[in-house]
Amino acid sequence: DDCLFSSWKGGLDEANQRVIKQDCERTRSSLATFRDPQRRELLERMLTCYCQVHRIRYKQGLNEVLAPFLHLLGPPSFTQ
Repeated sequence: DDCLFSSWKGGLDEANQRVIKQDCERTRSSLATFRDPQRRELLERMLTCYCQVHRIRYKQGLNEVLAPFLHLLGPPSFTQ
C-alpha cells in the first residue's frame, strides 16, 4: 500500500506557502540534518500535503511537530 504522501500530486501553492517555507528554513537549523536543502524541501512538501489533504490552513508550529519524526529518518542521504 502506498502511503498518502507518496501518492500526493498537489503543488506547493497554499495561500500561506511563504509562511510554510520560512518555517521550514528556521526549523531546528542548529542541526545539520535540517540545514540540508533536500530535508527542508521534504518538510515543506509534507506540511503542504497535510494541509491540502485535510483542508486546513497551515499554522506556525506544525513544523516543530513533524521535525522529530524527520530527524528519526537519519541523515538526508538516507531519505531517498
